[in-house]
Amino acid sequence: MTKYTWERRGLCSTLALMASLTCSNYNTAFAAEADGKNATVGFEEIVVTARKREETLQNVPVSVTAFSGEGLEKRGITNLQGLNNFTPNLELSNGRPDGGGSAAQAYIRGVGQSDFLFPNDPGVGLYIDDVYLARSVGGMLSLVDVERVEVLRGPQGTLYGKNTIGGAIKVVTKKPTGELGGKVKVTVGNYDQIDGAFSLDFPLSEKIAGRLQAATLNKDGYVTRIADGVDLGDVNKDLFRADFVIEANDNLSIHLAGDIQRQRQNGAPGTLLTMVDSTAGATIFLDGGGNTVLNPVTNQPAVIPGSGLIESLYNPLVIPLLWAPILGLPADTAFDERWITGNATQSNGTAPAVDHNDIWGLSMILDWTLSETLSIKSISAYRKIKATFSRDGDHSPFPIAETFNNFKQSQLSQEIQLSGISFDGKLNWIAGVYGFHEKASDNSSVNLISGTFDIAGFELDLTPVSSIKVDSIATFLHGTYDVTEKLSVTAGLRYTYDKKTLSRTFSNPQSGHIITMRQDGVAATADGRFGPPLEKSWSEFSPKFGIDYQAADDLMFYAVYSRGFKSGGWSPRPQVGTENDPFEPETMNSLEVGTKSKWHDGRLIANFSAFYNHYKNIQITTVRSDPGGQLIFTG
Repeated sequence: MTKYTWERRGLCSTLALMASLTCSNYNTAFAAEADGKNATVGFEEIVVTARKREETLQNVPVSVTAFSGEGLEKRGITNLQGLNNFTPNLELSNGRPDGGGSAAQAYIRGVGQSDFLFPNDPGVGLYIDDVYLARSVGGMLSLVDVERVEVLRGPQGTLYGKNTIGGAIKVVTKKPTGELGGKVKVTVGNYDQIDGAFSLDFPLSEKIAGRLQAATLNKDGYVTRIADGVDLGDVNKDLFRADFVIEANDNLSIHLAGDIQRQRQNGAPGTLLTMVDSTAGATIFLDGGGNTVLNPVTNQPAVIPGSGLIESLYNPLVIPLLWAPILGLPADTAFDERWITGNATQSNGTAPAVDHNDIWGLSMILDWTLSETLSIKSISAYRKIKATFSRDGDHSPFPIAETFNNFKQSQLSQEIQLSGISFDGKLNWIAGVYGFHEKASDNSSVNLISGTFDIAGFELDLTPVSSIKVDSIATFLHGTYDVTEKLSVTAGLRYTYDKKTLSRTFSNPQSGHIITMRQDGVAATADGRFGPPLEKSWSEFSPKFGIDYQAADDLMFYAVYSRGFKSGGWSPRPQVGTENDPFEPETMNSLEVGTKSKWHDGRLIANFSAFYNHYKNIQITTVRSDPGGQLIFTG
C-alpha cells in the first residue's frame, strides 16, 4: 500500500531553452488597399495586460502566450486544459483523480503543484479578470466566449504575488459593448456531446451597458463501469455570467460581474491496467550489498513477493471472511488480475462516483482617471466553492483505495492600484496594496484496504476533517523607465505577509483512534498530537529587474531577473502527531533572456527565450510506506 510523503529539498536548478516559430499567439488578418490590387497578409497582434497595463504582445518584454477568443474557438479549445497543445512549457490537467474532474493541476516550466488539498497552494496562479482563484478545486475553467487568455511564464511575484512561482494564467472575459446584439452556438459531437452557448449584449441607458452569457456542456463518459453502467469522465455543466459596465462620467468606469457554475458529473475515468505486489507491510528486497532495490514499474522499493498486506492478509483472510459474503462473490475471490478488464473503456469499480460542484463569484472593478498621467483602479471580489467528489481508485468491487471529499471554500479579496506616467512620459509605474482572506474546510473519508479491523484488529481507513483560514496582505511597486528611445529598464518589489491557521482531526473510523488532532479546547499531550490550531506566518520580498532593447522596429532583446515564492504550510495527510511541523515557503530565483522578432513584412514571428531557475525548499509529494505498513509523511 502506498502513500503520500512531503519532502523538503535544498536547492535545485533548471536550465532550458524555448523557441517559438508559430503563429499561435495571433489571429490571421487580411488587409487590402482601396483598389483591391495589392492584398497583404499579416498577423493581428493581441493586446495583453501581462504587466497590468495594455501593451501589444510582441512589444512586451515578457515570455507570454496569448489567445484571443476567436483564436480559442478556431482551435477548438473549450477549457483551460486545451491550452496544452498550443502553449510551450505548459502542462495543465485535472491532476490527481481523487481531486475531482474540475481540479486544475498546472505546471509552467516544470514548476507547479500536484496536490489539490490545502494547506498546499497552487504553484501557478489562476486569475479571472485579475481576481485570484486560491484553490485548484474547480479551477479547470470552461472558456466559453471569453475575450482572451494569457499564459505568463516564470515567477510573477512582483505584480501578482504569492503562488505564481511557476507563472500565471489570466482569463479575460468579454465586456458589454453597449450595442444590441448576441449570438447562439450549438456544438454536437461523439459520445452524445451537445453543447449550447448564448450571449446577449444590450444597452440599459446611455451610460449603462449589459451582457449576459449562458452555456450548457453535456457529454457522455468514455469509461463504463460493468457492475452498474455508470459512465466515468462525462461532462454535465451549466454556466451563467452577467456583466454590467457603468460609465459614470468621462473619468470613472464601474464594471460589475457575477458568475455561477453548476456541475453534476460522475467520477474521474479510469480502469485497472496491471497488478504489482503491495508494499504496505511488505519485506523490502535488498541486493547483496544491503541496498534497497527499486521496482522498475513503480520506481518504489521492490518487495519480497507475497509479503505485502494485500497478498498475506487481505486476499487470504479479509476478502473470504468479510467481503465475499457481503458482496455475494465466490469464497475464492481476491483482489488480483481477474479485475483487469483488458478494455480501456471498461472498469470493475463499484464505489460511489460523483463529481459535483457549485461555484459562484461577484466582482466590482472601478477605473478612475484622475488626470492624463494618473489613475486608480480598485478590484473587489468574493468567490465561493462547494464541491463533492469521490473516486474508486482500485477499480474493483473491494474497498482497497476509495476516497470521498466534501469541500467548501470562500475567499474575499481587495486590490487597489495607483498607476501613472512621470518624467515626461519616460517612467511608466504602478503601485498597489492587496488584501486576501480565505476560509476552507474539507470533510473526507478514505478507505484503504478496508476491513482489516474486523479481521486483524488494525485499520488504515481514515476520516480526515480539516479547516483552514488564510490572511494575506501585500504591497508592491513596479516601474519601467525609458533610458533612450530604444533602451528601457524595469524594476519592481513586492512585500507579502501570509498567515495560516489550520485545524484538523485525522482518525480511524472503526477503532475510534485519533491519529492527530489540533483544535480549540483540547489539552496538549506530550507527543504534540493535541493542542490549539496550528498557526504560522511568513513574509517574503519578491524583487524583479529587467532590461530590454528595441534594436529595430521588429526586433527586441530582453533580460529579466525575477523571484517568486509559494506559501508554506503543513503536510496535508498527517499520520503521526509529529507531522504537525510546518514546511517553509518554496522560493525560486529565475534569470531569463529572450528575443521577440518579426520577419518578412510581419509574415513570420520568431520568439526565443532561455531561462535558468534556482530553487530552495521545493515542496514535492512522494509516495511510500514503512516496512510495517504504517503510512509515514516526512517533511
